Order: sequence, then structure tokens, then C-alpha cells
Amino acid sequence: RLREKFEADTRELEQSERRAVKKYNEIKAKLAELEGENERAKVIIKQKEQEMLDNKKLIEKMNSERSHVSDIIRQEFADRIVATEEENKRIKHEISELRARHRIELEKAHAALDDLRKANEEEMEKVHQRVKQAIVKKEEVVAQLKQQYQAANKRADHLEGLLEQQRKQLLNKK
Repeated sequence: RLREKFEADTRELEQSERRAVKKYNEIKAKLAELEGENERAKVIIKQKEQEMLDNKKLIEKMNSERSHVSDIIRQEFADRIVATEEENKRIKHEISELRARHRIELEKAHAALDDLRKANEEEMEKVHQRVKQAIVKKEEVVAQLKQQYQAANKRADHLEGLLEQQRKQLLNKK
């Protein structure tokens, strides 16, 4: 009778051991799967961090370029104003020399001067419009990049939340 009891206990222990080994293998496989997911999530996070860094550098570069473009345009305006002023001085000097000899030529010179001023104003207006368009475009690009940056941050936060949730689940299962 003791022998039967011993054999029954032995069988029960062997079954219990097999169940424990099976459960251990299942948990081990699940752990390996979760570790793989964790590594993939880490890779994704690193990629997103790099994307955020790249976007930040791009924003800084575009801000710098915007400032640089403004400086160039200001310099162009200054150069054109100086050139226009020099042209005006030259024309006025010629007009004063020709006034005594050619009254008709003087009137033509005034007409040419008015045309030049109108053309200069039109050109300045065109340049001003191009500047405004360039600034609006830069601001749109910056706004778009900010949106992408915020979306990347939100996604990174979400992924971090998922990682934390998985970690808690793993800890609770242990």
C-alpha cells in the first residue's frame, strides 16, 4: 500500500513538474517575445529622437536662413536706394547743365525722371511683395515643422507609455 501511495505521489510530482516546466517554457517564450518588442520599441524611440533632433536642426537652420534672407534683402534695398539716389543726382546735374540750352530737353528729362521714380517704386513694391511671400512661406514651413515636432513628441510619449505599461504587466506577471 505504501508503494502504491509512493508511486501515485511520484506520478503526481512528475505531472506537476511537467506542468511547471511547460509553464516555465511558456513564460520564457513570452518574456523573449516581450523583450523583442521592447528592443523594437527602443529602436523606434531612438529613430524618433533622431527625427526630433533633425527637425530641431532644420528649424534652427530655417530661422537662421530667414534672418539671413532679411539681411540680404535689406542690403539690396539699401544698394538700390543708393543707386537710385546717385542716378537722381546725375540726372539733376545734367538737367541743370542743359536747362540754359534746351528747355525742351529739360521737360524730357523731368519726364524720364518721373518714369524712373515710378519704375523704382514699382520695383520696390515687387521686391516688398517677394519679401512678404518669402517670409510667409518660411513661417508656414516653420509652423509645419513645429507640428511635425509636436506629433513626434506625442508619439514618443505614447510609445514610452506603452513601454511602461508593458513593463508593469511583466512585473505583475512575475
